[in-house]
Amino acid sequence: FDRLRKLAGEYAMLTVPDYEAAKAWETTGRPFEIFLDASLYGVGAMLCQVDAELGKHRPIAFLSRSLTPTQQAWPAWVCELWAMKEASMEFGVICGGYHTVLWTDHKNNTRISLMPPEECGEKVIRWWGEILRAGHHPRFLAGKLNPSDGLSRNPVDRDEVLRRRAALLK
Repeated sequence: FDRLRKLAGEYAMLTVPDYEAAKAWETTGRPFEIFLDASLYGVGAMLCQVDAELGKHRPIAFLSRSLTPTQQAWPAWVCELWAMKEASMEFGVICGGYHTVLWTDHKNNTRISLMPPEECGEKVIRWWGEILRAGHHPRFLAGKLNPSDGLSRNPVDRDEVLRRRAALLK
């Protein structure tokens, strides 16, 4: 029991940001990292930083939002980009001005700068600009390795979102 209690305390608790480590991320290897995901009806994100003692990611803050019916009609990569924008804005009060890595499981969301503007649309270009201006650096991470997966699949008002979705599909 004591071992289980110790493990739960080490991994389940939020931690405070280590701004000195984030400032010197090139030498410490401890930048801020945002893991994010989008599902059919929600988005989720988790702001983390590697714990110096444990050598593992520790959560600093979480984000979970439902998608509106209009947003649910967007392509998956656009929902994921919206999650990137929302996480950038939400966590900006904590990690703004520091090197921050955004982990996404959509490779094309790491290369939007290379896409022709007519393929992106104004909304995507605007969001991409907000993400880059925040100093965030999108990187690819396979979905199976993403710890924020559950946050996107279980938004706070999930039952209401599912009812609305079912009504729209009738």
